[in-house]
Amino acid sequence: MIRFARRAALCLALSLVSLASAAAPTPCKGLDAAGLAKLKITMKPVKTYCFTDKSGSYQVYLTEKLDRFPGKAPLSTVLEAQIVKIPATGSPVISTTVRATSTTSEAGGYFSSKLLELSDIDGDGLVDPIVVFRFCEKDGNGGYDEDPFSGRMKTVIVHKGAKASVDAITGTLDNERSTKGDAAYFALPAKVQSYLVKKFGGIYSAKQFGYDNSKGFKPTK
Repeated sequence: MIRFARRAALCLALSLVSLASAAAPTPCKGLDAAGLAKLKITMKPVKTYCFTDKSGSYQVYLTEKLDRFPGKAPLSTVLEAQIVKIPATGSPVISTTVRATSTTSEAGGYFSSKLLELSDIDGDGLVDPIVVFRFCEKDGNGGYDEDPFSGRMKTVIVHKGAKASVDAITGTLDNERSTKGDAAYFALPAKVQSYLVKKFGGIYSAKQFGYDNSKGFKPTK
């Protein structure tokens, strides 16, 4: 099923569930093509967001390769979220790159921009960006499958400049599902880990993605 046709349904599902999640940030106008070229951002930005915290002002560019299913709702084999610091004086600089790639068995992926968050989770005055990637399985008919119990979801949080990720695989059977956190995830403050676990539970309840719920949505090592 083509994902653009499902966006409205996904947004409605979000409104039906209390997700321990901030509202999706509002897109903003970013740098022009020349400015992006200076930063060596070569993939197409599909969304741009802005935020400010005690460390300064930033722009977030969700960029995709858009190399799968041309002419339809495209998927990408490579996706990068570029977090760019915009200084009061001087030139913008990339502070963090959050990158994800599809596997050879997957049809490709896209940003779940409605699940993106730009909020200060632990109250330290610094925004903790949360970026969510959705990867789809091939449907066997030259297309891709977006069933909530098919495919993979990758969530990356940037906390104090360090990246931590959670990779979740779903399936129709309980033993096909898993949610794995990397070492950086388990080094996050307990409050931040708990926030993400609640987010995963909310996504599951909204029927957006079939996370493994056998451990209360907590990632395993």
